[in-house]
Amino acid sequence: MKNYFKVITMLSLLIIFACSKDEVLNTAPEIEAQSFNALEDITSSSIIGKVTATDAESTELSYSIVQLAKPETPLIFEISSNGDLKLAAGFSLDYKTATSHLITVEVSDGESTASATVTINVVYVNSEGPVFTQSGPFTVEEDANETTIIGTMSATDADGDTLNFLISSSSLFKIDTNSGAISLKSTSNLDFETKTQYNIQITAFDGLNNVSTPVIINVTNVNEAPVFVETTQSFTAAEDIAASSVIGTVEATDPDNNGLNFSLTAANNSDMFTISNSGEISLAPGKTLDYETATSHSISVAVSDGGFSVTGIVILTVTDVAEGVSVNIPDAHFKAALVANTAINTNNDSEIQLTEAVAFSGSIYVRNKGISDLTGIEAFVNLTTLNCDNNNLTSFDISKNTNLTGLKCDGNGLTSLDVSNNTLLTELRVYQNNLTSIDISKNTALSTLSVSDNNLTSLDISNNTALSILYCAINNLTSLDVSNNTALTRLRCFDNNLTSLDISNGNNTNIWDFMADINTGLTCIKIDAGFTPPNTGWIKDAGASYNTTCPSY
Repeated sequence: MKNYFKVITMLSLLIIFACSKDEVLNTAPEIEAQSFNALEDITSSSIIGKVTATDAESTELSYSIVQLAKPETPLIFEISSNGDLKLAAGFSLDYKTATSHLITVEVSDGESTASATVTINVVYVNSEGPVFTQSGPFTVEEDANETTIIGTMSATDADGDTLNFLISSSSLFKIDTNSGAISLKSTSNLDFETKTQYNIQITAFDGLNNVSTPVIINVTNVNEAPVFVETTQSFTAAEDIAASSVIGTVEATDPDNNGLNFSLTAANNSDMFTISNSGEISLAPGKTLDYETATSHSISVAVSDGGFSVTGIVILTVTDVAEGVSVNIPDAHFKAALVANTAINTNNDSEIQLTEAVAFSGSIYVRNKGISDLTGIEAFVNLTTLNCDNNNLTSFDISKNTNLTGLKCDGNGLTSLDVSNNTLLTELRVYQNNLTSIDISKNTALSTLSVSDNNLTSLDISNNTALSILYCAINNLTSLDVSNNTALTRLRCFDNNLTSLDISNGNNTNIWDFMADINTGLTCIKIDAGFTPPNTGWIKDAGASYNTTCPSY
């Protein structure tokens, strides 16, 4: 009986033990919705985030991704058993395709499972800057204004971002931020004659990245009208002015530096005047001024650059000349010679009236008259030639004798001579005087120049290309260059101190009278290539040689 109760007792204990174990129930893990941020350029080796869950029994949990919607669509994410979320190998994110992804993550404690939605937010990455597709160079005419579109910049952006354009500091140009159109600022002006090219810097900005490029703007010329220095120009002339005398020179400029031509318009004062292409106004042939008839004249002048023509006004004021007034001629010898000339002294009195002097347009021949003073010659404004050889003159003023074509004053004691106003001179002879210098740069019409037997130390004849005869012997010249004087036929430069002589003018075959002896320091005379000087008509020192090149000059 005792054994029976023992068995019963043990069975009861076993039943009680078994029942108490079944009463401890397993609790499923808990997981909440979670979200993570992932850069769109993330790689599969980078962890996006760690998914977490909890379990009441603290059982070790494992994680997996559940594909619910489209089983045929591959998962682009993967999760490790411990919850590390990554991008699946071979996949990438693209913000423009999808800004977020939703996945279902399941967690298990080995017996029970739970799931939650995990959101992966794709973070935009601006990976590339803008690329310019149009950056010039651009061309604009100099007369452009602020409404002129000089050129339009364009650029692309791999990320498709909206681009803005900026211009570096510029005092002249501006750019439309959105369109990229370049134009002038409202206060800007271009001038081809001042500057033909500008370099500016343009930047394209996508909100994060910026790229800059240099831009060239070329300015092209636009013909602009010439401009008179003064709209109304004024000159004064005495009523007895010679027809060929220049009353005044009209001045104008051209913004493009084009050559200008002047002319008189139809409004010209009854064709009383003429104007040269260079703007010099004179009386028309056969016309005279008369103070008693008109004290002033209005002359309409046009100037043209070949494309544009503009008109200006010249006001000529006429001054009175007392008729019957005698010319002041203080030298008795000079006066006597003039009074004796009936072509000048037309009224056969003992004076030369101003009207007689102005009216005379021939030659005055006063050679060997013992004259010391030529005062009074200035009244002969129409004089064409003057011969005053072998007198006692040391100087005289011929600045008003602008019609002179010939001047001979050999054998005087001249120490200076100004012929700058005598631009019509074709013959100038001042042999045997005391000149130390002479400026003939404006006497471009000269064909004969004789300045021998003076005290000249230099002679510049580079502008006198019409010279046929040049006598400059018996001076103190150390060098002479006639290479510009292609018309030269006679050259006498003997008895100087020449060490340099260049006669390679391309016309040596036409020089038949050449004398360069008595220049002991002259060892080389430069001549034309291929030319052999003749045995006669060409004279030099024995120590000098002819050559096409001379080492010292």
